[in-house]
Amino acid sequence: MNKWLKGIKGIVGLSLIAVLAGCGSTAETDEAKHSGFLSNYDRQVEIPTGDDDLLKTRWVSDAMASGNHTALMIDPIVYFPAPMTSEKVTSEVLAEVLNYTNESIRESAASTGKLVDKPGPGVVRLRLAITGASIDDQGLTALQYLPIAFVASAATGNLDNLAAHLTVEGEVIDSVSGELLSSTVLVGIGKEVDDDEAVLNFDMVKPVIDKWNQEMIEGIGRDLH
Repeated sequence: MNKWLKGIKGIVGLSLIAVLAGCGSTAETDEAKHSGFLSNYDRQVEIPTGDDDLLKTRWVSDAMASGNHTALMIDPIVYFPAPMTSEKVTSEVLAEVLNYTNESIRESAASTGKLVDKPGPGVVRLRLAITGASIDDQGLTALQYLPIAFVASAATGNLDNLAAHLTVEGEVIDSVSGELLSSTVLVGIGKEVDDDEAVLNFDMVKPVIDKWNQEMIEGIGRDLH
């Protein structure tokens, strides 16, 4: 395949991603836009993070904003949906990513002094899932990355702006009543990738997880009193 054809292939691939991820009018398109981990995506809005490599959407209820919650418990972080491994996204790397994410996020939460292990009044429960791991073009937005769950190198062809991406979705729930208090989607852009034949590895996405940890610490300080 010559260079011109490779370039066309890359453009077509990115166009398809954008179409699938855009805010279409059909139920099928709307459903495809999300992983399905969160209870509701309709109220999500993009939130500035001050970091070009961290894209965020969030919804917060009035109950969460009231400041009546003081501590949190964290469910084990999972992959959702079950990852489809390939030569470019291996089960070994996914296991390493998941283990590090669970350990580091719990450590970050514990460092705030707000982490508990039992439900109770004023305690929120945090549900988190990694819903995407991919190597893609850097120009897409947070909402456009949502449906690309565990697709390795979705952008193919003669491209030079690829990077590793990791997506996490989370819900905060009242640990006693079960009321949904907030939901968030974070897309982190990791290390740049030399070419579209690159294989996802832990070092590519570790910076993303570390940014999630910092985001969690800031969120705990903001939402729990």
